[in-house]
Amino acid sequence: DIQEAELALLQLPHRQRFDPARDVIRSETSRPYARKGEFAIRAKKTQTLSSRLKGTVTIDNETYGRYEGELQIMKKELPFDEKVNVVANVREEDMILLDILRPGEPFRLVTDE
Repeated sequence: DIQEAELALLQLPHRQRFDPARDVIRSETSRPYARKGEFAIRAKKTQTLSSRLKGTVTIDNETYGRYEGELQIMKKELPFDEKVNVVANVREEDMILLDILRPGEPFRLVTDE
């Protein structure tokens, strides 16, 4: 259950922002790309999650205002937020990469789509 716009953002080459967050990996690439007006990230109304686990990949949706389109990967468990769409999960064997990715370092998400 992934929107075309979300899949397009997942498939971009990403780079962790130079000002890293403690709890998430934030893509420097995704929000400016979404801001060009090519994408609208609709809020998913059917989510019933209570939390976002480590390795959860999210994209901020249209209800998040200027943050719409920002892709993040959880480095720790965080509470569910209706302004954030859950779009994928990092495979267990790749979880170690979340702890070693450095500020400004590029990364790619490989999807099964």
